[in-house]
Amino acid sequence: MVQETVIALASFVIQAGLAMVFSAWALFTTIKVLDKMTAGIEEWEEIKKGNLAVGVFYAVVLLSMSILMWPRIEDILYTINGFTPIGRLLTSFGLSLLNYLVAMIFSISVFYLSINLIDKLTSDMNELQQLKKGNLAVALIMSAILLSIVFLVRIPLEHIFDIIKMVESNI
Repeated sequence: MVQETVIALASFVIQAGLAMVFSAWALFTTIKVLDKMTAGIEEWEEIKKGNLAVGVFYAVVLLSMSILMWPRIEDILYTINGFTPIGRLLTSFGLSLLNYLVAMIFSISVFYLSINLIDKLTSDMNELQQLKKGNLAVALIMSAILLSIVFLVRIPLEHIFDIIKMVESNI
């Protein structure tokens, strides 16, 4: 009983640490990629100035990444179980890590394509310049479009996850 409790507590500590690392990595990567996609805006400078439009859009992008990555990180954490044989643990962890990386690439692609789609749909307006000017209406519409796309693309992302899980069950 004591040994099981210690193993469970150790698993919790490892899971908590991994959750922080993988979450931070996903958000850090998102920030770096967003900086590249929005070359005309110095986001942190705008946020320091109190530009609410940039802040809202930036926050929604980070929340969108969290929505897309949450199941991937959760899967990684569920592989950490002190009661799983080490070979099975390594296989599960490796496949979960692969799933995480696929989801990261997919998520960043979704952001890139969404921002470009919004730009194409509104050819008479430069959304990034509007954000820089503090246009909150543009930030809200861009954020709503991005969130809508994110919720819908979770479906095929889950199918990729199912395929990777199927591979794992056959190993």
